Amino acid sequence: MGKFKSKISATLAALAIAAGFAIGGPASPAQAAPSIDVFGFKVSWQDQMYFPTGCSNFEFQYENNTGFALLQVGFILTDPWGEKVADNSLIGAPTGGSGVWDEQICKSSLKNGLGPYTIKVYIQDYSSRGGNTREKFSTVTFTARPGVATPAPLWPMPTGPSPVDSLDVYGFKVSWKRVMFMPDGCSNYEFGYQNNTGFALLQVGFVLSSPYGDKIADDSLIGAPSGGYGTWNEQICRSAVNGVTGPYTLKVYIQDYASRGGNTRQQSTPVSFTARPQPALANTPVPTISGTLQPGSTISANTSGWDSGVSFSYIWFKDGAQVSTSSSYQIDSSDVGSTFTVQVTGTKNGYSSVTKTSNASGPVQLASFKYWSLPKISGTAKVGKTLTVNPGLWDSGTTVSIQWLRSGAPIAGATGRTYKLTTKDKGKQISVRMVAENDGYESKTVTSAKTAKVG
Repeated sequence: MGKFKSKISATLAALAIAAGFAIGGPASPAQAAPSIDVFGFKVSWQDQMYFPTGCSNFEFQYENNTGFALLQVGFILTDPWGEKVADNSLIGAPTGGSGVWDEQICKSSLKNGLGPYTIKVYIQDYSSRGGNTREKFSTVTFTARPGVATPAPLWPMPTGPSPVDSLDVYGFKVSWKRVMFMPDGCSNYEFGYQNNTGFALLQVGFVLSSPYGDKIADDSLIGAPSGGYGTWNEQICRSAVNGVTGPYTLKVYIQDYASRGGNTRQQSTPVSFTARPQPALANTPVPTISGTLQPGSTISANTSGWDSGVSFSYIWFKDGAQVSTSSSYQIDSSDVGSTFTVQVTGTKNGYSSVTKTSNASGPVQLASFKYWSLPKISGTAKVGKTLTVNPGLWDSGTTVSIQWLRSGAPIAGATGRTYKLTTKDKGKQISVRMVAENDGYESKTVTSAKTAKVG
């Protein structure tokens, strides 16, 4: 008969577990013991299994009511990623037999917090009954102790069941999950088999090996009846693969009985492990843009509220087009009328990266002068005399253009700081119109007070 090792669930219950810590309430009365029944072979366990503070003993009772003896029976408890939490088995289970498996489970092995975990119960017939393996699954959740904090799950739950790959050697088929997550410590992997060749085989088996021929896992079965089926359950540890996802080679082989020539046939295919998703960062608020949306100003991404120890990278977008990868952006006059967003990616060792994009800013607008003055005219308003204009105090970098006015109308060529009065000005009032300009500012036009009538 084939070897039997620890087994992992092929289906996972999709239960949501809140991040953080769970605090247990008062102990509640015991409920009916949950159980799994596989064609009369029953395994039951406590309804409330309190989360261990160190290592605790848990009982798994079994009873064979199938009506016939079984070659092997057992159970396996795993987390959603296949890491083994507990397992036990019995070779030779007589009909009517019963007993208890006492399992020590430690806090360090419960990497999914309170749960859920998957329990699988399996039985195998003797070869006289076909040697087939049958199994059923259920979920187990631990209970928080009153007043005791319980650690949150180490990894996020898998997103769903994995598709199945298979290899067929003339009708003998071996199948496995396409997504086999890289073990963190030691994980259990199922390799289901079924003999559809139409005749019995002397031996069947598989070997999983590295590119250098190092054996990662193997199993076999002596005497495979036609139509027989079962599961090889393999415990593979991270140390066996050195954390390398692959590719590895899976070989499936069959051997005929001597009466059929005793030939061996085989097929091979590449197999790779899948890296586990890293846990998500807990606090990742949407970034905001701070700063004044005017030319000459600097805007920056505000990432306050993120988890400590996070490093950031940035991408700035102007009207949807990327313009910078710095943590801040210097606005100039070419940005007037445009809006900005910033995309922030936060990374932290041991966690999956998170990317968030800010809301769009308002449009960039020209600045208004903070300091400005009305021009002042000095001098005597008399023909032949010279008048002088003082533009006053303006923001740094401001340039002004001057236009002298006679009774409100521009005087041709009179654009300097001084103006000599002529006979055309006699009896008229003189003033100055001044236009101030600065990069990134709205231009501003101001006009001085009028002089007395020129004498």
